[in-house]
Amino acid sequence: MTNIIKYRVFIIIGFSILLAISVWKIPTMKANYQFDDYFPQQDSTVTFYQNIEKEFGTAADFLLVAFENSPDVFDSSFLIKLDSFSNSLVRDSSVKRITGINNFQDVRKTPFGYIQKNTLSLPSNNYSKVKNRFLKDPRTKKILVNKKGTAVCLVIQTKRNIPAKTANELIEKIVSSSEKIGLSKPKIGGQIYTETTYVKVLEKENIKLIPIFILVVSIVLLLLYRSVIASLVPTISVMAGLVLLYGYAAWIGRDINISTLMYPTVMAVVGMSDLIHLYTKYQDELLKGFKKKMAIANSLSELRNTLFLTSLTTIIGFLSISFSDIPHIHTFGFDAAIGVALAFFIAIFLTPIILFYIPVRFINLKKRNWDQFLNKAYFISRDHPKYIIGGSMLMLFLGLFGMQKINTNNKILDAISEKSNLKKEFLFFENEFSGIRAMELVLIMKDGHQINEPKVLKDIDQIESYLNSLKPIGTVFSPTTFYKTIYDAQSGPMLSQYHLPEEDSKFKPLEKLSKRFKNPFVNKDLNKGLISARMTDVGRIKMQEINQELNAWVAKNLEDRNFKIHSTGRHALIDRTNELMIDSMFKGLLFALILISFIIAFLFRSLKIGIISLIPNIFPLILTAGVMGFLGIELNGSSAIIFTIAFVIAVDDTIHFLKKYAFLQKQKEQITKEALIHQTIMEAGKAILVTSIILISGYGVLLLSEFKEAYYHGVLICFTMFWAVLADLFLLPILLRKFG
Repeated sequence: MTNIIKYRVFIIIGFSILLAISVWKIPTMKANYQFDDYFPQQDSTVTFYQNIEKEFGTAADFLLVAFENSPDVFDSSFLIKLDSFSNSLVRDSSVKRITGINNFQDVRKTPFGYIQKNTLSLPSNNYSKVKNRFLKDPRTKKILVNKKGTAVCLVIQTKRNIPAKTANELIEKIVSSSEKIGLSKPKIGGQIYTETTYVKVLEKENIKLIPIFILVVSIVLLLLYRSVIASLVPTISVMAGLVLLYGYAAWIGRDINISTLMYPTVMAVVGMSDLIHLYTKYQDELLKGFKKKMAIANSLSELRNTLFLTSLTTIIGFLSISFSDIPHIHTFGFDAAIGVALAFFIAIFLTPIILFYIPVRFINLKKRNWDQFLNKAYFISRDHPKYIIGGSMLMLFLGLFGMQKINTNNKILDAISEKSNLKKEFLFFENEFSGIRAMELVLIMKDGHQINEPKVLKDIDQIESYLNSLKPIGTVFSPTTFYKTIYDAQSGPMLSQYHLPEEDSKFKPLEKLSKRFKNPFVNKDLNKGLISARMTDVGRIKMQEINQELNAWVAKNLEDRNFKIHSTGRHALIDRTNELMIDSMFKGLLFALILISFIIAFLFRSLKIGIISLIPNIFPLILTAGVMGFLGIELNGSSAIIFTIAFVIAVDDTIHFLKKYAFLQKQKEQITKEALIHQTIMEAGKAILVTSIILISGYGVLLLSEFKEAYYHGVLICFTMFWAVLADLFLLPILLRKFG
């Protein structure tokens, strides 16, 4: 280990070059927040969706822009402004089409044939006469105008797959144009807006909270060690690791995305733990009277294997995530493993050199005041094992009971605080219009049948009627919408004949018009149709129930139908992704638990130790799951990652405890088990306690977040670390007495 000090100049030059390259490459990273990269690859659901998307488009290509007006939106001056606003946007290169009450067109039969005519002919119409017409029309009510007539919604169809930057520019233009024209502040919705704004909120939270996190950790280190150096060394080392990790990401061509925004979390968790253990041991060696160089050598000699083992187990934990079929999760798991490796090399090679150049007089060598606490912890674990075991079993039972209550419904914006504008606008569209969520059903014809057959259309109409009877469903469009529109145009006042013809013979004249007026819910080969419904966000589980009930209803009432029904759409894909993420996270975690326990058993040459190491690590995970259930915290793909992070934190402390126990056992072969456990708690417990206090303080910063998901991440990680340190200091010694 003295070779590290001997070759310190070369090591410093090497790290300096790597840091310089990283700083040079990081600015070349481009932002890429394509949510499609969160969809599972090589999944039949995704493949089917992508094929259907080519034929019918996607909900991701639509923006919803709503304006309120008093007393209603049919005032002529308001409609002129609305039309002016619409015209200003339609010239934007990213906009394909805009539909609103100002340009909504009816098909009417005239002596000269069928024509499309604006329901409102600006600016001369008496708009009050057509108010009821818009409020009653199933194609416009709760889509283009709310039921009170006090708010109007423009449906903006954009070009396919516009990048996030273009989407942000369009959103900014919407806000500025509406203000310039004199309209009220717009409410914006739709998949594009939700996704781009979600990323903005996430970026804002990172920019706000990461500096606070670093500041809090530095202050806590200063208070615990009463040394500025103790505060700076771990912080600088973690920051160096973070720069190298981003440099690596830039070098291999990674984009800045939601996954890369999690790098600081990874480096703080894995880097800080190793550095605190190293610094604490170095301080202890100085207290024993060793010179600086020997204190560093002794610290590395004792801890290098432990740090390697904790790094290895952490790498395994993160690599278990990388087996996911979801691209961003796969790359996050792999990159996090790289980050752990970087943190290990910094702890072993760079940090000792930094300590070597720091004069000993700057290291506070006074005894720390937590020795008394650790001594009490030892006597409590020795004298009251039954109470500790009983309390642990009770907490375990409560955790298992709470697990049964975990919410896996996965609503679209459950992670966003009700105080945020994004959530308020989302709820506005839920309350005033038909909602943001889309339910999409693809009809695939069987045996050469076509979608325009009268029987097929009548069956589809029955499905549409069934969907309209469901409370969460707001508005339904289907292939029948076209035929109802054309049939209504043939005779009588508007909407008097808005239904399908009863006689099959009356469908043929309607079909002839399909070449002129394209049916947007039927593909060109007439072998596929689309039913699209707007609805409130009921969540993943409720959506599964709705689909199951629909399938049961169809099987019972439409036995002789000539088509198959497949659920698809972007929101269905999001539901599927969450389901797969949760499943893959826990499969990966189980794999990591088993593999790590075998590694520990192999290294300690004891199967019992391998099993013992699992107990204090599974215990906090079960309790955390229980807390999620009792607090109603949603379990989704993002929150499932918490369990991996919590596990790698917990297992690191357990390994440090066991390695210290084994190290002391070799050093003092004649020592009694009880004295060995006492000394292990007093020595390893210091770093475990300090690490936990620091990380709990740091992650406690997340409680300041308005981002509900970040807030709950803070709650759960702090809770897990709290129980992990109690398990290591109180429960693990009892297990070692009994089985070690």
